[in-house]
Amino acid sequence: MPYVECPGCRLSLYSAASHSWVADDCPVCGESLLGAAKRFPVPGGGRTLCREFPSTPGAVASARHSLDGLYAELGDALHTTAVLLVSELVTNSVEHSRATNGLIELIACITSSALRVEVSDDGEGFESPPIAPDEAEPGRGLQLVHELADRWGWPTGLRTSVWFEIDRFRDSARAGATATPPARLRLAT
Repeated sequence: MPYVECPGCRLSLYSAASHSWVADDCPVCGESLLGAAKRFPVPGGGRTLCREFPSTPGAVASARHSLDGLYAELGDALHTTAVLLVSELVTNSVEHSRATNGLIELIACITSSALRVEVSDDGEGFESPPIAPDEAEPGRGLQLVHELADRWGWPTGLRTSVWFEIDRFRDSARAGATATPPARLRLAT
């Protein structure tokens, strides 16, 4: 989980995946927390990527491309699946958050065993949507997350958030099945 570190006293404050709720000043020393560094402790080592995007349609492409630097570490199949699912979740944030001037935050954490991605926004939250028919183009984002991720969910909290995890080492048949999204789901670059 991400933490904001006070630049004055080095106090770690749980950030609930974003800085948007954090008070302007540290409750201990009074130092400004605006622009404070985020820390992402990862058990057993690992790597974390954190990016924020304005809640606009351009956020979708920016979020997809933010994963480009992880391609070599993830490999083709896992990277392709992660990019597809991030695109779906960020699209949902842009289209459904109803947060004016809001931020979308993407956190990707890579460990030796899994990739965990969380997308959060300043929206009002949601109830689980009904499953869209197979022939439907829109409305299938969370269904794709359900089908392609090993685990996923949406925690309750100060921000609307959806996370997913994909195990890094799957059997070859399953990994091959997710390597290339169906033609109607391929992403424009």
